[in-house]
Amino acid sequence: MYCSKCGNKVTEDALFCSACGEKVIRIAAKNDESNAREDEKFEEIKANKTSEEEVIVESQSEDLSTEEPNQDEVLAEAYVGSKYPYYKEKWVKMDETGSGGAGNIAAFFLGVFWLGYRKMYRELLFIALAFLLIDFLLVYVINYQYSTESFIDPVDSVIGLAASILMAIFGNKLYKSHVDRKIEKIKKEDSNFDETIKIAKRKGGNRWLGVLIALGVFLAYSFLTSYIAPSNLDAIYAVQGGAFYDYPEKTVEEAFDDFFLEGEWEYISQNTPYDVVLFRGLAPSKDGLDELDVEVKFILDPDNKSFELTEVIIEGKSYTSDEDINEFLEIVYE
Repeated sequence: MYCSKCGNKVTEDALFCSACGEKVIRIAAKNDESNAREDEKFEEIKANKTSEEEVIVESQSEDLSTEEPNQDEVLAEAYVGSKYPYYKEKWVKMDETGSGGAGNIAAFFLGVFWLGYRKMYRELLFIALAFLLIDFLLVYVINYQYSTESFIDPVDSVIGLAASILMAIFGNKLYKSHVDRKIEKIKKEDSNFDETIKIAKRKGGNRWLGVLIALGVFLAYSFLTSYIAPSNLDAIYAVQGGAFYDYPEKTVEEAFDDFFLEGEWEYISQNTPYDVVLFRGLAPSKDGLDELDVEVKFILDPDNKSFELTEVIIEGKSYTSDEDINEFLEIVYE
C-alpha cells in the first residue's frame, strides 16, 4: 500500500504517511491490474524525485565552479592593469613555494626606473637613501678612495650589480606588498565598490612619468653625495688639472701620463688645513734598463686653489729640497 501524495509505502494499519503526513485513504481490495498501476505510479514518483535531486546537485556544482573572485582580487587586477595575469602567476608561485622571490627580469635590467614605472615612489626613496648611507660610510668610516681611472668606480659597480640582483629576486614580493598596502588604503576612501574600482585604476597601473621621477630622485642623490659626502676626487682633479708655473704648456696629469709607465692617484688626508694628494708610479731609470718606484706628494690649499709639490720619494729615498724637486720636474717635463 502506498501514499497517494508522495508514493511512500505505508503499512496496512497506518492512519498517516510516515514521510509526508498525508492521511491514508483506504480502498477496498484491488485487483491485480489496479495494484500494478499503483506500483508504476510509485516508481514514476521515485524517478522524478531522483531527477530533481540530480538537477539541484548539478546546479550547486555550477555555482561553485563559477564563483566570482573576492573584492581584493578584483581591486588588485584594477590596480595592476594589463600585467595582472603575469604578476598573479608570480605571486601564486611565491605563496606555493613559501619563498620571497619569483624572478623579475624588468626589475633586474631597469632597477630603480622599474620602481618609478610601477609608481613605487616610497620604495624608490628608501633605496636612494640607502645608497646615500652607503656612500657616507665608504668615505667617512672606511675612508675609501674612489677610482679616478674609470667613469664608474669599481665599488659602485659592485653595489649597483648587487642592487639589481636583489631587485630581480625580491621585486615581485616588493610589488605585492605595495599593491596590498595601496588597496587597503583605497578601500577606505569610498564605500561604493564600483567607485573603489575606478580609484584603483586611476592610482595604479604604470606611468612613464614615474621613470622621469626616478631619474630626478637619483640626480638629487648624486648632488647630495657630492655635497654631504664629497668623494675626495675634487682634490685629485685639482692637482691633475693644474700646471706648474715653469711648465704651463702641460697639465700635471698630461706630463705624468707621458713620463711614467703606470701610476695611480690617491687622496691621503684632510685632517690638516691642507689636502694631501699622493701619486704612485713606475718611472724608467736614466739608462732605461730599470723601473723605479716613485711617489710624489702634493699639498693642496683649497682656499687659494693652489698646490705645491713638497716631496718626491724614489726607491724609498726622500727628496724634499727645492733643488731636488726642480731637477725631478725637469726630467719629467723634458
